[in-house]
Amino acid sequence: MKCRRAFFLILIISCICISNVNCGKNKESAKPEDCYEIFPKTVDGLKITGERSERNIIKHMVPFVCYLQELYQKRLQEKPDLKGILELRILVEFNGEVMSYSIERTSIEDPLFLKEVKHRLAFLSFDSYGQFNSETEFIYPIRFGK
Repeated sequence: MKCRRAFFLILIISCICISNVNCGKNKESAKPEDCYEIFPKTVDGLKITGERSERNIIKHMVPFVCYLQELYQKRLQEKPDLKGILELRILVEFNGEVMSYSIERTSIEDPLFLKEVKHRLAFLSFDSYGQFNSETEFIYPIRFGK
């Protein structure tokens, strides 16, 4: 009987812990939801050549930019003065495949941060958009810091 009560007590505590979002988790590791909730209509300095709309590009870049903002926040712990602009040049085919990407220009002086940006660019993808054999090239600016 005591074993059964202990089992139910552990079960109840486990259920409470699982249902509680903050139980056993570090709050700092949670994604900043406000970044994912903010969906800008325009991005200052965005330059587009091709068929994709500004809205389509922003829609696909928001999760990537949010990830970079999270990475930036982590790097600030080691480099508190880190700030600057990062401009990415990306070429996307009509089928959503990213054909090429590069860092067009940056004022950020952190090789580790830039290395991670390049690594993550390899995983960027878009949905199909536009005419067959059409492509869109764009330069997407991202600002870090104040």
